[in-house]
Amino acid sequence: ITPDGFPIGTLCVIDKEARTFSEEERTILKGLAKIVMDEIELRLAAIEETDKLTETNEKLEANNTELRDTQLSLNKGLERLSVSEERLRYIFKDAPVAISILIGRDLIIESANSKILEFWGQDESVIGKPLRVALPELEGMPVMQLFDDVFTSGIPFYSSELKSSLKRNNMLDEHFYNVVLQPLLNEAGEIHSIMLVATEVSELVNSKQEAQELNEELYTINEEMTSTNEELSQANEALASAQNELQEVVKNL
Repeated sequence: ITPDGFPIGTLCVIDKEARTFSEEERTILKGLAKIVMDEIELRLAAIEETDKLTETNEKLEANNTELRDTQLSLNKGLERLSVSEERLRYIFKDAPVAISILIGRDLIIESANSKILEFWGQDESVIGKPLRVALPELEGMPVMQLFDDVFTSGIPFYSSELKSSLKRNNMLDEHFYNVVLQPLLNEAGEIHSIMLVATEVSELVNSKQEAQELNEELYTINEEMTSTNEELSQANEALASAQNELQEVVKNL
């Protein structure tokens, strides 16, 4: 469903035999469907940006290629989703989008796929640790409060271009992500954990910022040109007046 509320398609899982999805599997499907919609919106945004900056064309084209590859990989994963829970976990691990399951308010990392470990700059040794321990740079950042709010309210959190600073190669860098925080319920209907799904959109955000800076420069140049044109107009008026006076003098002579 688009941000404007228009349904444009469905995420479909087909098998030869009838089966009932667990609540966790339904939640994962909803999260994946939201990610697909995010990817579509990203591609539309990327196409609009190419009309503004020729210089960013190559970056956005590379990004679109990566998104198409991601979409193909995601479709292959969805075809295997209904085989069994073990197969589902296998897909979860190798999904081309960043996914992690965090248990309790302490946000114990129950599982994390290779993509999110790449975002974190960590390996599988962080599994079983609290998120604050695995990523100490997040301590005190607004994103930690978002997790607590979702755990308290039970309301999913969706955000586009969420800014977060993560340490990669021992350097703290600022990145932007499209993020879904989906609460997961246990059999008693209580919130047991939170599913984190994310895609990095730093290149797109940087391209937008470059386009905005260019537009501001063009606006400044236009203002300067307008001021120059006004001065030229005044000079032309003075010149016309001087020419009239000269013609009067010639006439008198």
